[in-house]
Amino acid sequence: MKKRTREDELFLEWKALVKKESSAIFVTDGIVNEDRWKQATMKVLYLLKEVNGADDEWDERDYLANYNVKDPYINTHSPTIDVLTKWQFGITDRGISSWHDVEKQTQDKTLQTAMLEQICLVNIKKTAGGGVVDWDRFDAYFAIRENREYLKKQLALYDPQIVICGGTAWQLCQIKGWDYNNWKQTSRGIRYFVDANTTYIDFCHPNNRGPKNMIYYALIDALTELEII
Repeated sequence: MKKRTREDELFLEWKALVKKESSAIFVTDGIVNEDRWKQATMKVLYLLKEVNGADDEWDERDYLANYNVKDPYINTHSPTIDVLTKWQFGITDRGISSWHDVEKQTQDKTLQTAMLEQICLVNIKKTAGGGVVDWDRFDAYFAIRENREYLKKQLALYDPQIVICGGTAWQLCQIKGWDYNNWKQTSRGIRYFVDANTTYIDFCHPNNRGPKNMIYYALIDALTELEII
């Protein structure tokens, strides 16, 4: 059975549960392009908090797969996704290119599409939020045991080599039953954890307001030290 089918079956149950609790908009996510995911030399899963607000239900997998389609809805670019494109390029490129070249090359729409088609993007909270996380709502959502169980099932569908936690490492530990104190640090202080064939990186959210180049190279530096790329 294809992973997309398994995702959809899971979301159908999960959405029904969420709708019992509220009328919030449910947003699906996961592997963008299953064929490209299988072919990727490095399978990367980005674990983020929630999507920005929306007026209707939508599918982030389709949004990313059609990121450059000329459509009023789909062609709405996101600062978060633009940064993820750069991070994915850096991982694929192994950090060889200069920052000038990173910025220039990731403006190319064909390259953007190619990078996004390789990834898996999972949001912890499946209901839409705002430009800034409302922590009361986020924590209330995460406190519901069934939401944590469904997220655990979703993550179990994938076989990533790298999971980049965008400010979500604590929640991941709660889902997995891990002790965050057992995570190690790179020489420059980036926290990470290795479980089976997957390396988990405790990192900042892609839309962090710090200098984009410094954040980019902090990630590349950590992955290089760990000999992942």
